[in-house]
Amino acid sequence: MQFNNLFENLRQVASLIESESTGTPHDLATRIGVTDRTIRNYVKMLREMGGDIAYSVRLQTYYLRTPATFRLGFEPVTGYAIPKKNHLTKQ
Repeated sequence: MQFNNLFENLRQVASLIESESTGTPHDLATRIGVTDRTIRNYVKMLREMGGDIAYSVRLQTYYLRTPATFRLGFEPVTGYAIPKKNHLTKQ
């Protein structure tokens, strides 16, 4: 699987978890176009990234026990000065 597909699938699953509208794991797998096992792996990855994810049998959805927003990518660091020498060139 290409990284773009993985990222997009994780983003979609995380969004559905945030809105508490995943349905059952099987429903979610069908919706995303992957296997049930892949959904379990995605949820595991999202948990490893810090998502406090649980599943409600009564509501039949994954949900976040602690509110959070999924982000993956670079964000600027404030208070950091760029070194004057280019670290990629030989010294």
